[in-house]
Amino acid sequence: MTNTVEFCRITLSKGQILKSFNVNSNKNLHTGVDISANIVHNYISGVVLYVGTDGYHKSAIVQYNYNYCFRYDNMVEVYVHPGDILPSGVEIGKADKFVHFECLYSQSDDSRFPVRVGSKTYYKIDPTPFLNDNTLLPDPNSIYEVN
Repeated sequence: MTNTVEFCRITLSKGQILKSFNVNSNKNLHTGVDISANIVHNYISGVVLYVGTDGYHKSAIVQYNYNYCFRYDNMVEVYVHPGDILPSGVEIGKADKFVHFECLYSQSDDSRFPVRVGSKTYYKIDPTPFLNDNTLLPDPNSIYEVN
């Protein structure tokens, strides 16, 4: 794909969508969107719930309200810590050629792909609705009704 996206609320870093969300096939299972990037910026203001590693790469989960979190994965460096309150657009880490961007939602009808963060369970949902005309929306609340 050659779509160009703005990778945060303000224009700080641009990248291409390398791989789209797809959970319809085990062969091509992909629970997020891969966006080419070296520097990773926080999409919307929130609190850091998790920073960790899968053995190879580091990830961070930022909660921006009670029901929604964004997960940034495939980072080689993370500059934030659990409990940090982040404004939108702040640099949170350095990626290894691309960042794997996921949306976690606590009230999904699709109970596949659960992710436990602290004492709460979230489910991976398609982050594509947050991409509008190839640009991440400045406010996800304009897509979803948020309590």
